[in-house]
Amino acid sequence: MPSIHQNILAQNHWACAGDLRGRLEGWCADELAPKPRDLAVPSLYPYQQAALAWMLRRERAAVTAASSSSSSSASASSSGAHDLVLGGLLADEQGMGKTVQVLALCAAHPPSLAEAPVGGMRADGRAALGTLVVCPLVLCEQWAAEVRSKLPRGGRTAVCVHHGAKRETSAAKLAGYDVVVTTYET
Repeated sequence: MPSIHQNILAQNHWACAGDLRGRLEGWCADELAPKPRDLAVPSLYPYQQAALAWMLRRERAAVTAASSSSSSSASASSSGAHDLVLGGLLADEQGMGKTVQVLALCAAHPPSLAEAPVGGMRADGRAALGTLVVCPLVLCEQWAAEVRSKLPRGGRTAVCVHHGAKRETSAAKLAGYDVVVTTYET
């Protein structure tokens, strides 16, 4: 006979499964996003276009919900804004182009100047992309090279590998980079 604790866990499991099912309803794998103009690759595969469409839709839904609920703290707490999921998980196999998909999202949805944090306005008058990549140490330079080659932005893409004893410590200076690549290793 299951214990009370096991019954509660089972109820929570089914509640979470129902919530996930509700969040996935309406997702259409047939929706394909076009390749962003600033992405320096010849084309995206259809599965990459579907992933980009899904990521863009999730970001836009979160922004819409957050802006509609931020009019007052009371409405934000009662509207369920804390339930927003502002991201996703790309779980394609190795070699399927997850890096390109993430960089496509950066190119397709750059921040406006109004959204730029202190130090986040670039010398060329645009907002920095404000993207943080956390990866194993052995992949930091690879990520930096991929960003430079796939998001050239006229040779103006600013990438910072944030690791080591001489790493940047100023948040305002880090905000000026399009992409900051760091590691969870020491």
